[in-house]
Amino acid sequence: LSPGWILFTCVPAAAILGLSGTVYTEADFLWVYLVFVALATFMMIHEHHHRLHWQRKGLAAYGNVDLRLLGQAYVAAACSLGAIAVGRVVAEPMHSVASALFPFYNMVDSSRNAEQRASTNRIGVSETAELTIGRGPMTISEQVLMRVRAEHGAYWRGATYDRYTGAGWRSSLPGAIDVGPRPARGEPSVFVDPSERRSLEIQVPRTRHNRTPGAFHILRQSVLLEPVGRFTDLYAAGEARSFRLADDTVAGLSVTAAADLAGRVRLSHPIRGIPYEAISEVADWTPEELRQRTASMESRLMAGYLRLDLPSADLSKLQGVVDRITATARNDYDRVVALQDYVSSSCRYNLMAPALDSAGGDMVLQFLFRTREGYCDLFASALAVLCRTAGIPARVASGFTSGEFDPARAEYVVRERDKHLWCEVWFSDTGWVVFDPTTNAEDVTPVPGANQGEPGFGALRRLLQRGPIPPAIVGTALGLVLWAVRTEWRHRRSKRDRRDRVDTLGPIETEVLRVYAMVSRSLSRRGMSRRPSETPWEYADRLVNALADDATARHAVLALTQKAVAARYAGVAMGPGDVRQMHRWRRMVLGSLRSSRSQAFLRQPPPRSVH
Repeated sequence: LSPGWILFTCVPAAAILGLSGTVYTEADFLWVYLVFVALATFMMIHEHHHRLHWQRKGLAAYGNVDLRLLGQAYVAAACSLGAIAVGRVVAEPMHSVASALFPFYNMVDSSRNAEQRASTNRIGVSETAELTIGRGPMTISEQVLMRVRAEHGAYWRGATYDRYTGAGWRSSLPGAIDVGPRPARGEPSVFVDPSERRSLEIQVPRTRHNRTPGAFHILRQSVLLEPVGRFTDLYAAGEARSFRLADDTVAGLSVTAAADLAGRVRLSHPIRGIPYEAISEVADWTPEELRQRTASMESRLMAGYLRLDLPSADLSKLQGVVDRITATARNDYDRVVALQDYVSSSCRYNLMAPALDSAGGDMVLQFLFRTREGYCDLFASALAVLCRTAGIPARVASGFTSGEFDPARAEYVVRERDKHLWCEVWFSDTGWVVFDPTTNAEDVTPVPGANQGEPGFGALRRLLQRGPIPPAIVGTALGLVLWAVRTEWRHRRSKRDRRDRVDTLGPIETEVLRVYAMVSRSLSRRGMSRRPSETPWEYADRLVNALADDATARHAVLALTQKAVAARYAGVAMGPGDVRQMHRWRRMVLGSLRSSRSQAFLRQPPPRSVH
């Protein structure tokens, strides 16, 4: 395929992509399309310049067409801006044409818009039965999901996980305990009025897994779920004891609830836009008090919260780290703090961290000893596994951080970005205590538009996930750029080679060519200029035909041409006698022009203009 054919394919490709883009309006696709159009425009201008370069000596009437690469880029940018301006005008009619030509796009577009509206207006908020960690980049929004009024902030817990699988967590506790609901009781509040028939109450069973053996205080929380979220779990601080909902039906369906032994409450149907109240027992403790207590519990429960089904080699590796980090700690609390500081200082928080290798072994070991980069799921899991290695009962909890406090409304605004995982450690005479290793970790999550880390790789990864068309467009664009660099390099090398060949001529050969150039200029002033497409011999044949009445001039023209071609292209060595002959033939041609000027050139055809 010639370069012209390759560039020709850009025209229908741009037309098809542009027609598709009127209905396929995803931002990444549009940006890739604009880059493709700009590069294709530049390549067409570059090829046009490359063609004109070989004729530039005969196009003096059109100015200097030997634009350099930067000038070509300027022209391409101007053409691209013009194309964008025209595109804004014709976008609407093109959309109508595309919808008529490709009816399946309407269905794709409608379903995509429906999905986008659903993702915008409905965000599923639920805790899974099994938690997978190290899943790769995560995108979270600033969407407000709920508002909480309470005396103080807390980690709003939704579920806990006690069984580590090497790839994540799951709960081994029974989760089908019927907890109602039943009609609400007690005093009316801002959100719930027990006198209303549709209000209901859920009592959370008190078990050995969610008890508060030491001092605690009661925290009442008024939670307003935003309509944008679809909640299947109820969230509360500490150990929730009861929930009161303002409505017992969702879309005409009665709501039922089930709880597990750790206190997680799961609803039978997702709810949204419904307020509820939670009453929790929150343990009271200070670091000094915890230093006096041990991280131990009943032996039957202790085994479950210490369980690690890992190969002996992995356990030995973890044990070595634990022994080294906790060597100077004198109590269980200081050991947990030392392990938390180790995870925070040795690993970096990054929401865009790549997924861990599912075939690369245990996820926590990959995180601690290989990648050292991830987000809350890996941080919490690493701390829980290290605590269990140290003989300290620990688990992972999932929910939300307290959110941002709004003093004007005296409430905590909880957003989707506040979704979180943390570690909880059991202390005797206290209960479960929260430890969050992400608090002091370095956050290296790339900021959009900022030059951090490896900018562009995240966009490249998202581009590769869009299917084969965007990577094909990017590959074509890169190919066009490489082709432009190649042709520019060859063009400059050929100019250098030609210049080098001229520089290698001796002074006598150069003088021979100078005499031939003098004759050519004299003929050009008299209307007999050399055409851009003519070789020296074709030019000589035309001169001979024009000088049909003067045999001496015809002989001189042929001799001049033969000598100049031999010196320039054949590499024939010239002597002083050749220079004298060239001057003699020059005088013969110029003398013939002066003596028979009007007759010699009457029969020549008019010069053709080159466009």
